[in-house]
Amino acid sequence: MSQPSVSSFHPSAPSVFISSTVYDLRDLRSALVHVLRSQGVLAYASEATEFAIHGDRSAVDECFNRIRTSNYYVLIIGGRKGGILEDGQSITRHEYKVAAESFMATGKPVLWMFVRKEILLALAGGDEVRSWAGIDDPGHLAEFIDEVRHPADSRIPNWLSEFNEVSEVIDKVMGNLNLGRNLWESFVRHAIISELTANLSLVTSRLGTTAVPRHRTMQSVRGNHADMGPDALSGNLDIGDQDRKRLVLALFPGYPVARLSNDALMQAINGGVFLTIDSATGKLSETVMHKELVQAMNSVELLREFESSFGENMTRLTADLLASSDDAHVPSKWTVRRYDLMIAFRFYDWMDDLFNGHLAICDALIHGQPEPATYQRSPVTPIGDNESARILAERVSAPEIEHLITNNIFPFGSRVMPESWASTEHDRIQKVAKVIRRGFNAINPEIEISPDMLEEMAREWLRNNAPGPEEGLEDLSGHFKS
Repeated sequence: MSQPSVSSFHPSAPSVFISSTVYDLRDLRSALVHVLRSQGVLAYASEATEFAIHGDRSAVDECFNRIRTSNYYVLIIGGRKGGILEDGQSITRHEYKVAAESFMATGKPVLWMFVRKEILLALAGGDEVRSWAGIDDPGHLAEFIDEVRHPADSRIPNWLSEFNEVSEVIDKVMGNLNLGRNLWESFVRHAIISELTANLSLVTSRLGTTAVPRHRTMQSVRGNHADMGPDALSGNLDIGDQDRKRLVLALFPGYPVARLSNDALMQAINGGVFLTIDSATGKLSETVMHKELVQAMNSVELLREFESSFGENMTRLTADLLASSDDAHVPSKWTVRRYDLMIAFRFYDWMDDLFNGHLAICDALIHGQPEPATYQRSPVTPIGDNESARILAERVSAPEIEHLITNNIFPFGSRVMPESWASTEHDRIQKVAKVIRRGFNAINPEIEISPDMLEEMAREWLRNNAPGPEEGLEDLSGHFKS
């Protein structure tokens, strides 16, 4: 993959100048430039040919000017002295002086300095060891290192990090620039796209020049029996030949559900790639993308569990639909078990949720959208919207449980919602009053307290201790027909 030219970077992109001798550190400099530019950072190296020469400036002068205007300066000390200026000083050492002077005058560039550990060890050895390590001017190198570690002005940063491997320098610079997480997140995003498109390929067939989600060949059958109701699950049902063919196309020869993967989804969820943090409160919150990843992961798990629990029903239904018939007489109706058909509809709903969710996530990530497009989710049960509403009203979601824990609400805490005592205020007061009376009896049964006093104490206790309606759960019982 070709690297972007410096002219293609955003004007506000951070800039980094990388200073070192060219001969012995070329690979390290090239790797660092490559990684930084891939993350949108404008990275310069002194041997680059990308400096625009203005007027009568030399390439060296332009290099020094680039240091002064960069946000960050990375010095990497190796064994070579490198190019020499007219005064006998190495170009790399003078680049450091320019960076230090600019930092003192303007506060930038920020200085980060590195030295190879083997060079430090060799410098302390004899001539043969120094020569083997590639040190061509030990005196100059020792003076340079001492200058970095003991600058003339104490305000100049003097931390010289030692390294063995190229990756250590790259990781340190990227960490200082807060780019390590961005690079990791890029890998995770790529992994999500690869995983979800692979999942989609398992449930999609080729029809000429068109890709077709296999399960959707039974879409019209699902629509014809959208609301059979919970009482219609027993016995048999006659379906027409067209519906039979659509079901066969959708169900035969089965789906490789066991090969559906959600490893990348779990990595992104556990790594909090799509969580946001409130800088004022420090509280994490889930983005729409994060919630969709959780839903996609659950869709994979649901289909795996479905295959394990209801695979036999699906096989039996398919066998019934494929039952042989007299070629001279194709029956107009086919008899299937209602329960098996409902299982097939449940599979359709979950497969459609997986397909739509995977597609929405991939589309957003591929096109750089912060949130996936909304889509219609299937009902939680294939036996009608009313029954779906009833089931939803009985469930307590993970965010709701977190809400109850936060507010210390029973059974996840010690505070009891008023409705748990009784349905009416009068009955609640009476119950609490009895509890208070038992408490006094445990202390001293001879204590006399009038019923009115007990009721007043109960009212006061409820006012001070009973959670408000907003601290509990929303009542969803009115969302379905009784």
